[in-house]
Parts: sequence; C-alpha cells; structure tokens
Amino acid sequence: MGTLDSKGIIDFYIKAGPTTPRGGQMFNEMIYSYGAVFQMTKDQDVVIALRAAKGRLTPVQIARLLNSLFEEGLTQASLLTFFKRAFPEIPLKVLLDTREWSAVSSGDMTDEDINALLQPWLGE
Repeated sequence: MGTLDSKGIIDFYIKAGPTTPRGGQMFNEMIYSYGAVFQMTKDQDVVIALRAAKGRLTPVQIARLLNSLFEEGLTQASLLTFFKRAFPEIPLKVLLDTREWSAVSSGDMTDEDINALLQPWLGE
C-alpha cells in the first residue's frame, strides 16, 4: 500500500509474505503503479531518484527508472548525461560503452552486458 503526496513523495509499507518480491522489483512496481502521476520534469529530481536506486536496483532497472522519470525517455544521450551526473564515479569511457546497448541503439549489448559493465559502480 502506498500514497503519493502533493510534493511527489511516496509513503508506502510492505507486508512481507511468501510471495513478496525482492526490493528492486517492489520499487519498480511502485513506480509503474503511479504512472504519469509520478512524472519528474526537473533534471535534479531525476538525478536524486537515480542515486536513491543505487545498490537497490540493477543498472538496467536504474536505466528503466530513468526512462519513466525523464520526459524524453531513455536514449543514448539521456543515459550518458544522467548516469554521469548521478554517478560521477563511473568512468566516462565505461558510460560511452553503453552506447552499444540494444535498448538505446542498434548495438548488440544485452541487458546482461550492461548490468555486468556497470555493476562495479552501481551494485545489485
């Protein structure tokens, strides 16, 4: 259960049980359940949300979160820009390598490749 207040802050609780999903999955479900209500238009708000997801979501899940929060969606440019701002510890060369991810280009990098590439800095 959760509520979204007028400032865009989600307050929720989780009742654990045998079929309770993992943290990252719960977070994604919560974000998707609020849909357009949870749109963030200010770049800094997006950066804050991405930072908050570090260590709780996989790199691909964080990229999908970016897609849902940023009005222009997930592109090579938005991935590079927002990940560099949110996670300055990731070397630029590594972020440039994400240009080959099939989700943002016609490249052949898979979700698994992206997770492996960014996991040393983002965890999960």
